[in-house]
Amino acid sequence: SGDRNSGDRNSGDRNSGDLNSGYRNSGVFCTKKRTDLVPFFNKISNMTWDDWYKHPAYNASFGLNITEWVSWDNMTDEEKQTNPKAYICEGYVKVYTYHEAWQNLWVKLSDSEKNSFKTLPNFDSEIFKEITGIDF
Repeated sequence: SGDRNSGDRNSGDRNSGDLNSGYRNSGVFCTKKRTDLVPFFNKISNMTWDDWYKHPAYNASFGLNITEWVSWDNMTDEEKQTNPKAYICEGYVKVYTYHEAWQNLWVKLSDSEKNSFKTLPNFDSEIFKEITGIDF
């Protein structure tokens, strides 16, 4: 969500990487594979990008969806009133806030998947809550 983002599950503007919230969290004109260490919770960690891509929390976050297609038959009466032309394409794209998207994901995750976020380097429950809206 936001503008000019690359990577996965970012919120804000001009981010690159994964699960960022903020503005211009990125490098500049990078083409090489990243070998630097990944910052977590506003601090540098000892985890490489390859380690992050193999971490259970990375895989668990793949279910994060900012948008969702809702078919006409599954729309509520209120959604049909709010989106009166949705019958033309038999549904509409529902857009969630970043916190709503995290809440939707959270209810689908197993306890093991949820707890994998706590194993991230520098885990900070306050920062996690600020970004996701999830209170451990």
